[in-house]
Amino acid sequence: MLGEVIDEIRCKKGLTIKEMLGSKLSRSAYDAFRSDSMNLRVEHFMCLLNRLHVIPIEVILLSKELSKLSFFLNRGEKLVSYYNKQDKEALLAERAFLKEANLDSKFVQHMFWALDFFIADLEKQTIPEKEMQRMKQFFLEIETWYRYELYLFAGIGELFLDGDFLRMVLSALSKQQLNINSKKQALALNCLHTVFLNALTLRDQDLALHTLNLLLEAEIHPNLTYEKHYTCVLRLMYCYFLEEEEESLDLLNNYYRILSDLHCDHIFRITWEWYEKFCLIYEKPMKLKRDVY
Repeated sequence: MLGEVIDEIRCKKGLTIKEMLGSKLSRSAYDAFRSDSMNLRVEHFMCLLNRLHVIPIEVILLSKELSKLSFFLNRGEKLVSYYNKQDKEALLAERAFLKEANLDSKFVQHMFWALDFFIADLEKQTIPEKEMQRMKQFFLEIETWYRYELYLFAGIGELFLDGDFLRMVLSALSKQQLNINSKKQALALNCLHTVFLNALTLRDQDLALHTLNLLLEAEIHPNLTYEKHYTCVLRLMYCYFLEEEEESLDLLNNYYRILSDLHCDHIFRITWEWYEKFCLIYEKPMKLKRDVY
């Protein structure tokens, strides 16, 4: 599926696999990805796109390939919802639908395993260990492709810095319910952070404000410390760089002191890189000095 599309683009551009991979990814990992037997980490996947210098029409190809999976993601979430409600009749109806649809995909087989597991459990049958392993695989597939969709759509915007494209990304992300479990909320919030940073790079105040409001409205899960800090820093950067509120720089300075005192080195380093980048883009002097923290 997706690996085949990437390889097709590589061939069209006349690149060897070695030229495309560079030092970021092993040949064995790429071969497994190309044969659809392994998923790549998101950063490796985005690196491949970058090295291919993917143009928008090729991105559409990728997006269409991923959009085919939306059907399975949506139905997968339905299965979990029916199981949690202990609605055996709905699960049986879903199984009959999938069987009649006769869809050719490994995800369908995983769904059959999940359905059989759920139905057996509701009927209080003993679940064989083999079925337990299949269930783990089912949830792994659902979560993996959810992550791919979110990060891919936000990351493509980062590659092209195109305002209209980012608005499309934001429109898609706005439909996600942010107030959900911590793992999925983290993915959605990280995507919104990416869209916001791109909007700030484009000096697109409307897009930045819309994205920021979504971030501020979310009831962020208590475990998501990084996401909370990133949102706070981005709000201050919006006020300083787009609203040109000088007092927000004092607040940003205080925030960096807090991060330093708490030894939040990773958050400090990432957000400081943002500050340096936007000082250059907006042609502002770097009034804050890193060595004082």
